[in-house]
Amino acid sequence: MDEINRYAIFALLDFTSSRWVRHEQYRLARITQNYMAFCFPVHITIRGRFLATPERVAKAFREINPSVAKLPATISLNQPIYLQPDLAWLEVVPENQGYQTLRSLQEYFEDRVSGYAIADEVPDSHKHAGFRPHITLGWGVTPAVFQKFLGFHVPILPPSCIESLVLVRYPLHWPLTEAVKIERIVPFHHIKPDDIISKVE
Repeated sequence: MDEINRYAIFALLDFTSSRWVRHEQYRLARITQNYMAFCFPVHITIRGRFLATPERVAKAFREINPSVAKLPATISLNQPIYLQPDLAWLEVVPENQGYQTLRSLQEYFEDRVSGYAIADEVPDSHKHAGFRPHITLGWGVTPAVFQKFLGFHVPILPPSCIESLVLVRYPLHWPLTEAVKIERIVPFHHIKPDDIISKVE
């Protein structure tokens, strides 16, 4: 029987932005005592969880169209927002070209993954028009916790840059008790078949 794993596709940000977001995640986690955000790299989910065999998902990732990486890569993030029942995140500001890039990437990978996925764990309401590009700050958040978090000064993050696209493999169980594993990395502005780096070779 072929091996089947749970995967997702993330966009990673530049080092400075990632360090700033990680600091805010840590500040929130100290209040909630929920550290699940640290099982992930700082990221924007482009294509959420799906089940596939390693061979088929690697093939889909190798076939990335180089034109995808020629899209604008600069984004801006809003102030933190609370979403019921227990999330806090930073949403990407729609009024810039990088936001449209993220939407284009979502559509692109939605089309690519649909041909290779054995099962899809993303609700239809979160796809296409329902796609809201964001960075999760943490889980286990209540309205009271969120107000406490906002009681501290949250600095405004300067524009961020999409640095790479990554294919990640999830552990067997959700919620996570161990980190996702980055299987493949593609530098965003250098997408060619030869640039795909396997982390498991």
